[in-house]
Amino acid sequence: MTALDQRLVVVAYSWADGRPRLRVRPPDAVSTVVDAPGFRLHYRVDADPVWHCPGRIPFRSGRGDYVDCLNRPQPGGRTCVDCAVAEATLAGSLHHAHVRSADELDAAVDEHLRQPNILYLAGFGDGSIKVGTSTAERASKRLLEQGALAAAVVAKTDDGIVVRRAEDLVTERLGIPQSVGAARKLRGLVTPMSHDHLWARLEAAREAVHDLVDREAPTGVTPTLEPWVNPDHRRIRDEKLFAYPADLRRDAHRLTIDYVVGRLAVAVGTGGDRFVIDVGRIFGLELEVGDFDPVEITVQDSLF
Repeated sequence: MTALDQRLVVVAYSWADGRPRLRVRPPDAVSTVVDAPGFRLHYRVDADPVWHCPGRIPFRSGRGDYVDCLNRPQPGGRTCVDCAVAEATLAGSLHHAHVRSADELDAAVDEHLRQPNILYLAGFGDGSIKVGTSTAERASKRLLEQGALAAAVVAKTDDGIVVRRAEDLVTERLGIPQSVGAARKLRGLVTPMSHDHLWARLEAAREAVHDLVDREAPTGVTPTLEPWVNPDHRRIRDEKLFAYPADLRRDAHRLTIDYVVGRLAVAVGTGGDRFVIDVGRIFGLELEVGDFDPVEITVQDSLF
């Protein structure tokens, strides 16, 4: 941003190259990608906030492109009609592919699914565990995107249809969910469980998944065990973090991002306190950039 760029819209995170970036743009122009660590969230929000559609990531092999959108969101929503339809189409085509017939699938989706996939268990700081899937080559990036602190790849398959059926089987039979909410992830950064206890939970879940696979013998699923640990896990465990007590969508703020865990960021405030913030809450919100006097806050050891 230059001295003349007084308005900013943050529209997305990107872990495309395994490093945390933010996608930002002026209100009336296309976005650029900047490093998240060191990025200054020094801004204030208008009394009557202005929202913009944050755009979308289209489905293609590799999923590397981004579609900027200069439309306003539909009333009561975060995206415009075009982006909402595109996202719903992707969800229907890709995420529900395993319950559709082959002739219903888009050619690009079908090609994407015809490659090695993994089934993983991801653990978060509060002890929550979820089951998920990824192409084999994107496994580490996927776990970084989701903000897992530790994980285990528990099975491999030859294609994305089989792995999604295995994922549903794990949820149905073992009760392991396929998502963990941002609030629980944030709580896990403020008051993280010890690594040993988190890994013990992952190991128990891994044994249950392997027992299920042995009993059900789903075709094309090979049990495996490949542990994964977030590079910032020790740092998160050892330092004192606070949940940011103010609403990022109103008033003025002066925060500088230090590092990122999934879509959550650890940011430093004016007094040196280190806060966990969910930058996703301001995706699409028009910000007036500047060193304004920040809203007064009261630091508490835990807001949960």
